[in-house]
Amino acid sequence: MLRQQLPISVITIVRGRELHLYNQGLGLCQSSVVPFEWIIVGMDQEVGIESLPSSESMKVRTDSVPSEQGCLPLAKARNRGAMLATQPILLFLDVDCIPSEHLLTTMHDATEEEDALWMGSIGYLDADFPKDAWTTTDLHSHAHSHPALPQLNTGERRLSERYELFWSLCFSIRCDTFQHIGGFDTQFHGYGGEDTDFAFTAREKKIPFGHVGGYAYHQHHAVCRPPIQHVADLVVNARRFHQKWGNWPMTGWLNELHNAGYVQFHEDRDILELVRTPSPAEIDAATICTPAGF
Repeated sequence: MLRQQLPISVITIVRGRELHLYNQGLGLCQSSVVPFEWIIVGMDQEVGIESLPSSESMKVRTDSVPSEQGCLPLAKARNRGAMLATQPILLFLDVDCIPSEHLLTTMHDATEEEDALWMGSIGYLDADFPKDAWTTTDLHSHAHSHPALPQLNTGERRLSERYELFWSLCFSIRCDTFQHIGGFDTQFHGYGGEDTDFAFTAREKKIPFGHVGGYAYHQHHAVCRPPIQHVADLVVNARRFHQKWGNWPMTGWLNELHNAGYVQFHEDRDILELVRTPSPAEIDAATICTPAGF
C-alpha cells in the first residue's frame, strides 16, 4: 500500500556501516510518513540498493564521491547529496541514526514554518539494543539523552545562539538556504570541524539556529575518546577553522590531545602543531564502549 509522502529529501553519507544503513532504512520505512526520496552517497564506495529496505512510496537514489588526500570526503559527500535532492526541505541523517516514527514530520514542519538551521534531538542506544529485530516503538526505551543537548518534548522547538553546539548527525534545512550558506566547506578534509564551520557560516548569514524535539536514535558503536585515530585530520581542520574564524573549534578534544602529547599549542595558542600520531596499541587502549555510545 502506498504511504503518505512528505516533500523532503533524506540525505545519508556512508562508508561501510552496512547494518547501520539497513537499520536506518527500516526506520524510514516504519515512519508515520515516508520521505519523497532517500539519497545515499557512498564515500569511496558504491552503494547497492538491492539489499536495503524499500517502500513503494519512497524513492532510493545512490551516488558516490572519491576520497581526498586520503581522507573521508564528508563535506563533499553532503554537498553532493544536497545537489541531487529534488525536494524543498533537506534532512541530513548520519548513517548511525535511526529515525523515530515522527522525526520526518517534526523536522519538516519546523523547517517549513521557520527558515532556520534545525538540529534534531538524539537518543543514544545501548550496546544491547537488538540490532536485527526491533520496531520504532522499541527505540526510546533503549536510549539515553546527551547531557550537552536540551531535553525537548516531541515537536518542541528552542532557538539558540550557541551555534558551536550544532552537530551534523541529524539536521534539517531548506534546500535554498543550504545553497545560500554555500554548503559545507570542502577545504575541510576528513574528520572534524566542518559542521561547526557550516553553523558559523549560517550565523554569519543571519540564519537562525535551533533545536527540535524530533528524535533520531544513534546506534551504538565503540569510539576513541579523544578521537586519537583522527588526530592528523583534526589538526589540519582546526588550523583551517582558526584561520577562517579566529578561534579554535573542538576545544575539548584539542585540549585532551594536547595533554596527551599528540598535539601542542605554541605562541599563546595561536599555532597548533601535530607532535605525533598514535600507535595501534594506543588506539586500542583509547577505544571505549560507553553505555550511551557518546
